[in-house]
Amino acid sequence: MNDIPEISMRQEAAEDLRSLFNAKDSNAAHEELKRLIKRYQDSVPGLATWAEETVLVGLNFYQSPAEL
Repeated sequence: MNDIPEISMRQEAAEDLRSLFNAKDSNAAHEELKRLIKRYQDSVPGLATWAEETVLVGLNFYQSPAEL
């Protein structure tokens, strides 16, 4: 988040990331990720690159069984 210059934009980015991880399923999460990358690729390219390179790993929890 250090790449994001404005505090208000940091809050928006945090909300976008939160919605990504709160998605109902893997497909919805991947769609949210695409939307996030597209939204920030021009204004905060560092965030877009970071999300593209690292967030997919975090989405692996969707592959886990719902109940353990």
